[in-house]
Amino acid sequence: MYNTTTKQNKLLFGSAIVLLSLILVITYFSFSNRIRSIDTQLFQVEDWKSIQEIVMQNEKQQVKLSFREGAWRVNDQYKADRNLIDVIFATLIQSKAKREITGSQKDSLINHVKKTGVKIDLKSASGSELSFIAGGNLQKSNAYFVSKDDKVYQVHIPGYRVYVSGIFELVKGEWLDKLIFDVNWINFKKLAYTYKNENFNIVRQNNLFQIEGQQTDTAKLHQILDRLTLLQVNQYKLDAEKNKLNINDDINLVDIADRPYHLWISDSVNRRERLIFLKYSLPDWLDESEIHTLLKSREFYQKSRQ
Repeated sequence: MYNTTTKQNKLLFGSAIVLLSLILVITYFSFSNRIRSIDTQLFQVEDWKSIQEIVMQNEKQQVKLSFREGAWRVNDQYKADRNLIDVIFATLIQSKAKREITGSQKDSLINHVKKTGVKIDLKSASGSELSFIAGGNLQKSNAYFVSKDDKVYQVHIPGYRVYVSGIFELVKGEWLDKLIFDVNWINFKKLAYTYKNENFNIVRQNNLFQIEGQQTDTAKLHQILDRLTLLQVNQYKLDAEKNKLNINDDINLVDIADRPYHLWISDSVNRRERLIFLKYSLPDWLDESEIHTLLKSREFYQKSRQ
């Protein structure tokens, strides 16, 4: 009797193990098939070189990046930061749908992304290529894209721990080219300084840069010109109004096509920074030490007598 009961228990236990194993196998393959069924390239287009316009819209701003006459521009007005253009295309090319969000959290996540995210429209010459909404969780640790058919996917770049939606959330001022004097020095015509009691021009004579009307220490002058060439801003502050400030100093570069490149320096100081206005009359803050380095007197460039 005891042996019979023991055998029956072992048989039932073995059957339970087999049944549990089957359930696990079925569940695994069901989940595996569901994962494989996701189109990981859902938010990509086949020919990225055909994209001529990227429009990013949220409740606060619209940023339009458009390719015109061989260059990317912001809102059809400003030259775009080429590095950021490379970043946004690298993001769009490499990002993949990791998993579709389903179940109870789907609706709330879609509503959150639609409310706080950025609507993206990619357009080519033939029309709209791809549209989706990019957003993330409150911690900005996971990125989610909502497709046109109201499905939401967690999106990642394989091999990188990066918040994919971050590039789409940049404010307009961050998209603008950061280089102040974006000019080829071969095409240089004149650089005019006006500040305090100083008023002089830097010109090219016999293939050398000179202070007009004086013997020039070209080594010192070239150092300043090199700094001007590399001078960049961090982010334009588009809410500042130039007409409400006093502009004390002006560095005005003109190329051979008579195109002006301005650096205006105001009297508005914040800690160790001075408010400046650049080529598009766009404002930013520049360190006072950098300003003092750039605004040297005419005598500073005087060539010393041997």
